[in-house]
Amino acid sequence: WSDKLIWVKEYIGENAKKRLILSHNKNLNKGDFLIDDRLANGAGEFEGKLIRFESDEFPNWEVVIDYFEEKISNLLLNAASIVAIDLSAVFIVPMK
Repeated sequence: WSDKLIWVKEYIGENAKKRLILSHNKNLNKGDFLIDDRLANGAGEFEGKLIRFESDEFPNWEVVIDYFEEKISNLLLNAASIVAIDLSAVFIVPMK
Protein backbone atom coordinates (compact mmCIF):
# COMPACT_ATOMS: atom_id res chain seq x y z
CA TRP A 1 0.00 0.00 0.00
CA SER A 2 3.04 2.22 0.02
CA ASP A 3 2.23 3.42 -3.51
CA LYS A 4 -1.07 4.89 -2.27
CA LEU A 5 0.66 6.64 0.63
CA ILE A 6 3.29 8.13 -1.70
CA TRP A 7 0.55 9.35 -4.09
CA VAL A 8 -1.42 10.99 -1.29
CA LYS A 9 1.67 12.71 0.14
CA GLU A 10 2.73 14.00 -3.28
CA TYR A 11 -0.63 15.21 -4.61
CA ILE A 12 -2.65 16.08 -1.52
CA GLY A 13 -0.02 16.89 1.09
CA GLU A 14 1.27 16.06 4.54
CA ASN A 15 -2.05 16.70 6.34
CA ALA A 16 -3.81 14.16 4.17
CA LYS A 17 -1.04 11.62 4.67
CA LYS A 18 -1.40 11.87 8.43
CA ARG A 19 -5.18 11.29 8.22
CA LEU A 20 -5.17 8.54 5.59
CA ILE A 21 -6.88 5.26 6.46
CA LEU A 22 -6.39 2.30 4.13
CA SER A 23 -8.67 -0.63 4.84
CA HIS A 24 -10.09 -3.77 3.26
CA ASN A 25 -13.33 -3.13 5.21
CA LYS A 26 -14.47 0.10 3.59
CA ASN A 27 -17.99 -0.14 5.02
CA LEU A 28 -16.50 0.41 8.50
CA ASN A 29 -15.36 3.90 7.51
CA LYS A 30 -17.68 6.74 8.49
CA GLY A 31 -17.97 9.72 6.20
CA ASP A 32 -19.95 11.43 3.52
CA PHE A 33 -18.05 10.16 0.47
CA LEU A 34 -16.03 7.14 -0.60
CA ILE A 35 -14.22 7.04 -3.93
CA ASP A 36 -13.60 3.54 -5.24
CA ASP A 37 -13.72 1.73 -8.55
CA ARG A 38 -15.36 -1.44 -7.20
CA LEU A 39 -18.15 -2.52 -4.87
CA ALA A 40 -15.90 -5.12 -3.20
CA ASN A 41 -14.55 -5.06 0.36
CA GLY A 42 -17.54 -3.21 1.77
CA ALA A 43 -17.57 -0.28 -0.67
CA GLY A 44 -21.08 -1.26 -1.78
CA GLU A 45 -22.28 -1.13 1.83
CA PHE A 46 -20.68 2.24 2.61
CA GLU A 47 -23.28 4.45 4.34
CA GLY A 48 -22.34 7.69 2.57
CA LYS A 49 -22.20 8.51 -1.14
CA LEU A 50 -20.12 6.04 -3.13
CA ILE A 51 -18.28 7.78 -5.94
CA ARG A 52 -17.78 4.78 -8.23
CA PHE A 53 -14.69 5.77 -10.20
CA GLU A 54 -14.66 4.76 -13.88
CA SER A 55 -18.45 4.23 -13.83
CA ASP A 56 -20.86 5.93 -16.23
CA GLU A 57 -21.55 8.60 -13.60
CA PHE A 58 -17.88 9.20 -12.66
CA PRO A 59 -15.76 8.10 -15.65
CA ASN A 60 -12.62 10.11 -14.76
CA TRP A 61 -11.01 12.44 -12.22
CA GLU A 62 -12.24 15.57 -14.01
CA VAL A 63 -15.86 14.52 -13.44
CA VAL A 64 -15.14 13.63 -9.80
CA ILE A 65 -13.52 17.02 -9.18
CA ASP A 66 -16.41 18.81 -10.92
CA TYR A 67 -18.83 16.92 -8.64
CA PHE A 68 -17.04 18.09 -5.50
CA GLU A 69 -16.64 21.65 -6.78
CA GLU A 70 -20.40 21.78 -7.35
CA LYS A 71 -21.04 20.37 -3.86
CA ILE A 72 -18.77 22.99 -2.29
CA SER A 73 -20.30 25.78 -4.39
CA ASN A 74 -23.83 24.77 -3.36
CA LEU A 75 -22.75 24.57 0.27
CA LEU A 76 -21.36 28.10 0.12
CA LEU A 77 -24.47 29.46 -1.61
CA ASN A 78 -26.85 27.81 0.85
CA ALA A 79 -24.93 28.52 4.03
CA ALA A 80 -24.94 32.26 4.55
CA SER A 81 -24.43 31.77 8.30
CA ILE A 82 -21.22 29.76 7.92
CA VAL A 83 -18.23 31.79 9.04
CA ALA A 84 -15.53 29.29 8.05
CA ILE A 85 -15.42 25.94 6.32
CA ASP A 86 -12.74 23.41 7.21
CA LEU A 87 -11.78 21.52 4.06
CA SER A 88 -8.83 19.77 5.69
CA ALA A 89 -10.77 16.49 5.83
CA VAL A 90 -11.62 16.41 2.12
CA PHE A 91 -9.45 13.78 0.45
CA ILE A 92 -9.55 12.21 -2.96
CA VAL A 93 -7.57 9.01 -2.82
CA PRO A 94 -7.28 6.86 -5.95
CA MET A 95 -7.32 3.15 -5.35
CA LYS A 96 -5.24 2.29 -8.42
